[in-house]
Amino acid sequence: MKRSRRLTIAAWAIAALLWANLPYLAGYARSTPQARFGGFFLYEQDGYSYLAKMRQGAQGAWLFHLPYTSEDEYQSGGAIYLFYLVLGKLTPRFVPLDAAYHAARLIGSALLLWVLYRFIGRLVGDARRRSWAWWLAIFSGGWGLLISTFIDQRYVAYELIAPDAFVFSILYGPPHVSVGFSLLLLWIHYTLDTLKTDRSRLPQRLLVANGLGALTALAREAYAPAFALIFAAYLIALAVRQRTLPRREAIRAALSGVAAGAYGLYLVIAFRTAPGLAAWAGQNPFTSPGVLDFVLGFAPLIGLALMGLRRAAQLWASDEGALVPAWLVAGPIMAYLPLAISRRLIAGWQIPLAILAAYVLPPLFDRRRVPALALVALTLPSTLLIILGGTARVLTPQPPLYITADQQAALDWLGAHTTDRDVVLSDWRFGNLVPIYADARVLVGHPIETIDFARKQQIAETFFAADGVDRAAVIDEWHITWIVAEADRVVADQTPAADLGSIRIYRAAP
Repeated sequence: MKRSRRLTIAAWAIAALLWANLPYLAGYARSTPQARFGGFFLYEQDGYSYLAKMRQGAQGAWLFHLPYTSEDEYQSGGAIYLFYLVLGKLTPRFVPLDAAYHAARLIGSALLLWVLYRFIGRLVGDARRRSWAWWLAIFSGGWGLLISTFIDQRYVAYELIAPDAFVFSILYGPPHVSVGFSLLLLWIHYTLDTLKTDRSRLPQRLLVANGLGALTALAREAYAPAFALIFAAYLIALAVRQRTLPRREAIRAALSGVAAGAYGLYLVIAFRTAPGLAAWAGQNPFTSPGVLDFVLGFAPLIGLALMGLRRAAQLWASDEGALVPAWLVAGPIMAYLPLAISRRLIAGWQIPLAILAAYVLPPLFDRRRVPALALVALTLPSTLLIILGGTARVLTPQPPLYITADQQAALDWLGAHTTDRDVVLSDWRFGNLVPIYADARVLVGHPIETIDFARKQQIAETFFAADGVDRAAVIDEWHITWIVAEADRVVADQTPAADLGSIRIYRAAP
């Protein structure tokens, strides 16, 4: 790569990282001791749950359990979320969990940008076209957020439903996704070489490929079936192109995924046999939304990619180039397979779209710059809206994005006075924070990780709001040991254990 091109790529990578992290930078800049930024601007309830998982790891756990569900029968653990359990173990005690989380996120994002450029370079020989494809893959998005922002705020855009589908969403998203996606691309890259390697080197290469596959699956379990389906489509493309069954390639691709497949089998068994994991999976599907939502999510790139198909015949001229049209066709099929994780199987579909779009935009840019820039602009609304909207959101220092001084005092008090046998009753937003600081479980604290969330949320709301409620019965049924309430909510017949300004903590009556 020429020096000027290296500098250009580095500059765009830095710009992408700064732009993706603008809401985080604004939040931490706005943070004060009275209103401390919690570290998240989107889906903060999930972000806080990742910190809770890190705390489990820091406390010595190797098996994840549900701290947002209080019942003993749901505490059966499993070897999932190992990324956060290990990250918690690697975090020094003097480093805040959110600092370690964001450090991992930035490292994962930088790794992804580098791996993505190398991966696209493997499939696109022309340096200029490669740069265009890389840029489009990073910054492009769909039009769903235009509807959410300007037409119907109840509409949930595909970019928010399926963040795995968009590289930019991965850049500002949680670190296990950026690291997992980087590993997926490395795994595919390495396996493509393994299909052609000399037989004498095959055992070593298969060992490394399985290591990459295992790490990929441990970081983001859905990427293992995505790998299998991408290669299935690629092998079909090879069979069409070569007019013969690629038996050797099929065997080697299958052998490259044995470790990931074994972990996938473990997950299937665990989520069917462990009561907590089974109940959690039952209320946590990841199926794709409607086809129209899918099309709106990729609308501008789909059009450019279809235009590029007519110019990209050279891709079909090589075995590896056939991966691009194969992945292009496989993506929508994968998104609508009858699987609970189908929404996540679309990960990486931007890559073939961006590569094909890069056959259209550079020559158009040379001939008619304004139309070319207009087409590029059509791919950018999601990137602009999510960052500008996220930044505006964090500039108002209010819960749940910010933790007040009284909330922090209450969380620290619970951390010093509770064990894993305690159950805390509070509103669900405060409950969402408790497992980051304390061993205690909560009655309700997360829309997904609290089993039967809607009913428990109603129980908590009624406990604090309604007159004539038999609070003793609620405490007895759910084994509540501590109650956290706003100071203006008097919890009758309970003993205040701590008065922390706007928050009181009560010891539940025996």
